[in-house]
Amino acid sequence: MSDLPTTETTVTRRITAFLLILWALHVVPVVQEMRGPRQTTWPVMAWGMYRYAHRPPVEITESRVSVETTGGGRRVLEPQDLGLQSYGFQRLYAGPIARGDTATARMLGNRFRRATGAPEGDIEAIVVLSIRYRLTGAGLIADTTFGRFPYESP
Repeated sequence: MSDLPTTETTVTRRITAFLLILWALHVVPVVQEMRGPRQTTWPVMAWGMYRYAHRPPVEITESRVSVETTGGGRRVLEPQDLGLQSYGFQRLYAGPIARGDTATARMLGNRFRRATGAPEGDIEAIVVLSIRYRLTGAGLIADTTFGRFPYESP
């Protein structure tokens, strides 16, 4: 018999080395936590559910956008009215308008007119009601913001 390693022995050694390296990579965050701030992503697996974890207070903002017509009526805008998903509507329109962006309110009015075929001059204002809920150690706190943006058609 020869002293050279067989193919079976080489494969076994490679698998063992791979498993030891994988185990060592999982030990790295534990060692890092002992010497510094807590790490939320591991070198091998991306643990995204912990990446943006927050300590209290937790905040949620709910925005309701509506259109006032010249006849005095009010229509609540839903994302489907503009051909958008709820996330896109919140990111593109409701969020910026709730922060006071008048240009975005005008763009929303234009998009609403195109999507619904509303006649020019029918929209008087874009109205937003924004409620920010904060969950703290003391309980639930709600802050309400109201904004009315006059609409002038282009």
